[in-house]
Amino acid sequence: MNKIFKVIWNPATGNYTVTSETAKSRGKKSGRSKLLISALVAGGMLSSFGALANAGNDNGQGVDYGSGSAGDGWVAIGKGAKANTFMNTSGSSTAVGYDAIAEGQYSSAIGSKTHAIGGASMAFGVSAISEGDRSIALGASSYSLGQYSMALGRYSKALGKLSIAMGDSSKAEGANAIALGNATKATEIMSIALGDTANASKAYSMALGASSVASEENAIAIGAETEAAENATAIGNNAKAKGTNSMAMGFGSLADKVNTIALGNGSQALADNAIAIGQGNKADGVDAIALGNGSQSRGLNTIALGTASNATGDKSLALGSNSSANGINSVALGADSIADLDNTVSVGNSSLKRKIVNVKNGAIKSDSYDAINGSQLYAISDSVAKRLGGGAAVDVDDGTVTAPTYNLKNGSKNNVGAALAVLDENTLQWDQTKGKYSAAHGTSSPTASVITDVADGTISASSKDAVNGSQLKATNDDVEANTANIATNTSNIATNTANIATNTTNITNLTDSVGDLQADALLWNETKKAFSAAHGQDTTSKITNVKDADLTADSTDAVNGSQLKTTNDAVATNTTNIANNTSNIATNTTNISNLTETVTNLGEDALKWDKDNGVFTAAHGTETTSKITNVKDGDLTTGSTDAVNGSQLKTTNDAVATNTTNIATNTTNISNLTETVTNLGEDALKWDKDNGVFTAAHGNNTASKITNILDGTVTATSSDAINGSQLYDLSSNIATYFGGNASVNTDGVFTGPTYKIGETNYYNVGDALAAINSSFSTSLGDALLWDATAGKFSAKHGTNGDASVITDVADGEISDSSSDAVNGSQLHGVSSYVVDALGGGAEVNADGTITAPTYTIANADYDNVGDALNAIDTTLDDALLWDADAGENGAFSAAHGKDKTASVITNVANGAISAASSDAINGSQLYTTNKYIADALGGDAEVNADGTITAPTYTIANAEYNNVGDALDALDDNALLWDETANGGAGAYNASHDGKASIITNVANGSISEDSTDAVNGSQLNATNMMIEQNTQIINQLAGNTDATYIQENGAGINYVRTNDDGLAFNDASAQGVGATAIGYNSVAKGDSSVAIGQGSYSDVDTGIALGSSSVSSRVIAKGSRDTSITENGVVIGYDTTDGELLGALSIGDDGKYRQIINVADGSEAHDAVTVRQLQNAIGAVATTPTKYFHANSTEEDSLAVGTDSLAMGAKTIVNGDKGIGIGYGAYVDANALNGIAIGSNAQVIHVNSIAIGNGSTTTRGAQTNYTAYNMDAPQNSVGEFSVGSADGQRQITNVAAGSADTDAVNVGQLKVTDAQVSQNTQSITNLDNRVTNLDSRVTNIENGIGDIVTTGSTKYFKTNTDGVDASAQGKDSVAIGSGSIAAADNSVALGTGSVATEENTISVGSSTNQRRITNVAAGKNATDAVNVAQLKSSEAGGVRYDTKADGSIDYSNITLGGGNGGTTRISNVSAGVNNNDVVNYAQLKQSVQETKQYTDQRMVEMDNKLSKTESKLSGGIASAMAMTGLPQAYTPGASMASIGGGTYNGESAVALGVSMVSANGRWVYKLQGSTNSQGEYSAALGAGIQW
Repeated sequence: MNKIFKVIWNPATGNYTVTSETAKSRGKKSGRSKLLISALVAGGMLSSFGALANAGNDNGQGVDYGSGSAGDGWVAIGKGAKANTFMNTSGSSTAVGYDAIAEGQYSSAIGSKTHAIGGASMAFGVSAISEGDRSIALGASSYSLGQYSMALGRYSKALGKLSIAMGDSSKAEGANAIALGNATKATEIMSIALGDTANASKAYSMALGASSVASEENAIAIGAETEAAENATAIGNNAKAKGTNSMAMGFGSLADKVNTIALGNGSQALADNAIAIGQGNKADGVDAIALGNGSQSRGLNTIALGTASNATGDKSLALGSNSSANGINSVALGADSIADLDNTVSVGNSSLKRKIVNVKNGAIKSDSYDAINGSQLYAISDSVAKRLGGGAAVDVDDGTVTAPTYNLKNGSKNNVGAALAVLDENTLQWDQTKGKYSAAHGTSSPTASVITDVADGTISASSKDAVNGSQLKATNDDVEANTANIATNTSNIATNTANIATNTTNITNLTDSVGDLQADALLWNETKKAFSAAHGQDTTSKITNVKDADLTADSTDAVNGSQLKTTNDAVATNTTNIANNTSNIATNTTNISNLTETVTNLGEDALKWDKDNGVFTAAHGTETTSKITNVKDGDLTTGSTDAVNGSQLKTTNDAVATNTTNIATNTTNISNLTETVTNLGEDALKWDKDNGVFTAAHGNNTASKITNILDGTVTATSSDAINGSQLYDLSSNIATYFGGNASVNTDGVFTGPTYKIGETNYYNVGDALAAINSSFSTSLGDALLWDATAGKFSAKHGTNGDASVITDVADGEISDSSSDAVNGSQLHGVSSYVVDALGGGAEVNADGTITAPTYTIANADYDNVGDALNAIDTTLDDALLWDADAGENGAFSAAHGKDKTASVITNVANGAISAASSDAINGSQLYTTNKYIADALGGDAEVNADGTITAPTYTIANAEYNNVGDALDALDDNALLWDETANGGAGAYNASHDGKASIITNVANGSISEDSTDAVNGSQLNATNMMIEQNTQIINQLAGNTDATYIQENGAGINYVRTNDDGLAFNDASAQGVGATAIGYNSVAKGDSSVAIGQGSYSDVDTGIALGSSSVSSRVIAKGSRDTSITENGVVIGYDTTDGELLGALSIGDDGKYRQIINVADGSEAHDAVTVRQLQNAIGAVATTPTKYFHANSTEEDSLAVGTDSLAMGAKTIVNGDKGIGIGYGAYVDANALNGIAIGSNAQVIHVNSIAIGNGSTTTRGAQTNYTAYNMDAPQNSVGEFSVGSADGQRQITNVAAGSADTDAVNVGQLKVTDAQVSQNTQSITNLDNRVTNLDSRVTNIENGIGDIVTTGSTKYFKTNTDGVDASAQGKDSVAIGSGSIAAADNSVALGTGSVATEENTISVGSSTNQRRITNVAAGKNATDAVNVAQLKSSEAGGVRYDTKADGSIDYSNITLGGGNGGTTRISNVSAGVNNNDVVNYAQLKQSVQETKQYTDQRMVEMDNKLSKTESKLSGGIASAMAMTGLPQAYTPGASMASIGGGTYNGESAVALGVSMVSANGRWVYKLQGSTNSQGEYSAALGAGIQW
């Protein structure tokens, strides 16, 4: 047997063969097999022995051992490969490839320069790194940093926990992030990026689609080139949701701002909270909404709803196709409606108007914004007309009030102001100056005037009545003529009777004269049947300035005192004669009584009493019937006995005709009524269920205008909405009727009238009427008389005042303007028309009343049309709807509820009030108008809750009147007026008031001003006197002691404030600045709000204070700051004056003139002054009181921390660098040394992020980049320098613990161990044969072989080609290589197909029945080396010999065992190998095989467990996918569906829930679904699609 042998590759057998040292060898062919991956991994790659290779040429390669840490079970293959087990055989790692490093437990690094750092991590591919536990990096330069992360693809990076990066240059940086596709990025937690260059850069974001971007948290971008911001969703190609919380769905859609929504192709939501839904919609106002194709909502809080609708005004609403709301806070309601004015609601446009009907009565009060209907306006107009009197009435066509007519003696007037002006000019007035009535007349230069038509006054000793000329003349005639003139007196009496009759006629013909006569007029006393000169509290008063009356037989002039004196003188003379004529006077008295009866008979022209028939008759002359004209509207009530005029009957007839038409229409409507329901949405005028009204509130506005309202019907029963023009017309008419310059402003505000009575202005009718307090009263017997109490003519007759019939009344004219009385036949005709129109069995009764009809509706009877209509009305929706049948052109109806009752429209903004306005009017506007009217009426008129006006009460001569007409009529009938025809055409008044001077009481407080001419009352004068007395006391209190001696001794001033200027020239204080104060002799406060206190003090800066004599405050304090620092000149104190408002400085002295502030209390707040005591305590505390664990003892200069956030501790220590730290005497941190730390005396740091510790230690280089470190091939980086000395003085670092991490410091002990190992290694290296040099090049190709292992089951230099059975390594530490090979014994090796190793510690290359030669065995060298045949042949005594070379020399590198016939040889007694090049014996091999088997089995079990778990999870995931796939979805337009589904796969199950919806137009489909499976995993999916 040769002693020399070698091992060569045998291509025939596919094995390494031990041969003779002379055998030839060559490299093996690169045959490949794909079937032995598991065998190779289990028996070769994972084994603990080195692979061998043939050595026929320089390219021959083998498998070299790598290196591993302590413990067993690691596998390292390839030069520089490292595998660690962390002292735990169960945590062994695998490193395969050049410089491959498997550092973590159970980690695998396969590929050149791969690095598996994390536990159980895997790195595959050139430079792949798996740093996270259980992470996978697959691909060149791939990197998995996060725990459980996976990076698949070249340059892919999975940095977050559970992250997945798949694709070239893909990057999943956040936890649970997924990046799929080339150059995709999923940056933060749970982000998902799918598609080339997709980018999900924030937490929980999702970018699905090429170039899609989800740039903020919770963003979702689905589709190519989509963009989504924070909490935003963008779905559809080029869709962009750029605003936070926004949503863009549809091609090219854009949601640009916060909380925006854009749904539909090309839709745009461009402002915060905007919503655009529809094709091409645009919402570019904040909180704007655009719904409908082509709609635009461009203003703040705007809404555009409908095709091509447009809302541009802020807070506007456009509802309906082509509607436009351009005004701010406007509403356009209905197709083609335009609202172009601010705060309006439009239901049409300039050419299209709509009524709003069935409006319930709105509240009428000062704060009401309810809409007003026609009936309310009619009621107001009617109440105004009634209060005006004078025939004023409501025009039923347009709701206006016709002008009143006041028939005065001087002509008719059509408004209150004009009537009052006439009466004011011609009425006897009270002379405020003289305190009596004045008969002066005229406006420019009033002169004394005659008072005519004075009734006979009582002549008695106590009589205060005025007497007329006829009385005085009669008395004079009696005195002069005595008895002889009695006959003449009789004639005169007859003449007087005629005059009285004439006067009576004149009195009867007095019309409703209107005047401003108040308490100062000479009024009629009904009790005494005479004019009374009583005034105020005086029961009697003088009448002065009475012109001499005509003393004629027919004179009725008032006589004055001088005339009466003359008469009285004559009376005294003729007393005896008068006594003689007593009997004649008695006779005359009888005659006068008879004449009085004659006065009561008014002649042929009066409406007389027909005693035969017991009625008033209108017969005149030869005509048996005559018209009665100028009949005022009679009361139309059940108990009324008033005559009615033609206009009332005309109104009734018109109403009958209208009702006839309406009843016919209603009858048709009753048959055809259907339930009409229209939903107008949130923006319609809607029903407010809480308040039971319609509300015009819109958006954030509680009230809005309703514009384009057609004129509502104005009747007593109307519920139509009233527009501004109607209210304006009403107000204008009322203002016209009031006169007195009453008017309506453009904003609808009513300006009250001004009536001038005498020289006094009155601003309402009540006050004007109250100024007139005189009345006439007459009794006309059987004539049809005016009832002042009732305010109408009364047909009462007889002493009992029984109601009487007026007969022979001709048919009155029946028209809108008629005031004729109508007769019974006319009324009966009207009643017949009404009965015919009513139907339902209605009849005219004999007394003219109408029997109520009976309508049977649904088996119920109703006795009037209203109840019948209500019974069949149906309930409409809450919206304000258009009623096409309302009015001529249709109208909006506010009817609500089953009974269609009128309803209130609330929150109606103020409508425009002008002649052209069609705006709805709200309750507050009508209330305001009515309030103005009530205020103008006076007489305690008020606005009722229903909007009507409480009738005023005018008290005229102790009688009350409830409307202007009646009051003016009473004044016109009863007041003593100016008669322009009297006194020979010169005109005459009644006499002035006879009385003494009187106190003026109840005088209101007059205005007290320099231009006031108002009277002041006693209380005002008393208050003034009291104030003077009080001011005197205050002045005395303020002045203090004014004694001259006291002032001389103590100085001048006020109480408690004194200045002693004794001996000083007068020089007052001066406060020149705005808000400045100067106190003290010659003090000056020049700056605004400055203060100067003390002699000669001076402050010229704003808000400055100069306190004390000669103090000056002149320095402006500017805002700024400065750091505290130490310079060569000492410490510079820092300050900061930017933290608050700076006021002027407080100065208590001047330059070179100082004061101490003494007796200062200790300060307690941050900006309080501190005392010397506080400062001494603080300094003492710093010097003597140490900080716990920190003490300093030095008298050197203080430390200085100049850098921001820096810390300096120690004498002369200076820290100039930001965030630097200096500790110790003279420590220094340079300004450029950011984050530098210098610790120790004179330690210096001059580099960024560097540290110097110890006396004199200095940094020298600082941070370095790409520097060449000792014994390191790759360039290195450092963040800073740590120095413990200097170039001239180094230090030892002692007591250093042994380092464990790569960057830990090592101590000398560790270095000694290393040195010992190096020495040992050096010795071993010295002993190595030059055979090692042949192995270097063999290892370099192992990396390429790894790929072959994975793909083909072989390596470049290790090939298998068999389809046999698996090898079996049964013995402990045994190895079996080859198909069917068996290593049965411990530490045995079975090498080759069918080889069997049954003995421990043996290598078998065959079996007992099938042996092999080991050929090409190199010659053995050492005692335990195998020898080849050549060695054996050359050995003596059959010893094993080295093989010989071709030249015959001994080949010490080869030994061939066995004979030349190829027989096998067992090498026995082989010692256990200890060095790398030792042959292992059977025991070693058996042990290695056993350990490899155990490791392989363990790893296979773990892999099987992982695969099993993975299979279960995958099966559960497939089941979840199947469950979600099986969910049905909605498919019809506008439908939504909630669904559930289940799935099972490979033993796992799942359940899924889903919600889907289809848009109203059917184009968009949205799905949201989630599932859970039996593995406890949850999944969710969101999808949206558009179909066409």
